[in-house]
Amino acid sequence: MSAYAVFIGPLIGILCVNYYIIQKRRFHMPDLFEGSSRSLYWYNRGINWRTVAAWLIGTAPRSVFLNIFSAPKLTH
Repeated sequence: MSAYAVFIGPLIGILCVNYYIIQKRRFHMPDLFEGSSRSLYWYNRGINWRTVAAWLIGTAPRSVFLNIFSAPKLTH
């Protein structure tokens, strides 16, 4: 597993769950481009803390093994 997959894997999972289950494959397109509190997707000052927490929970167990599997093997 590469270092890239450790961080991107949980993010892709969150995006898929949001699209297929939470939003039910529907978005309000004008609100995606609205950068103010009038947008449906504004959350708390533009940050969805539930998503940040889910990403950290998904990344933390994988990052423990990051150095073990991605570090080069040193042989003498």
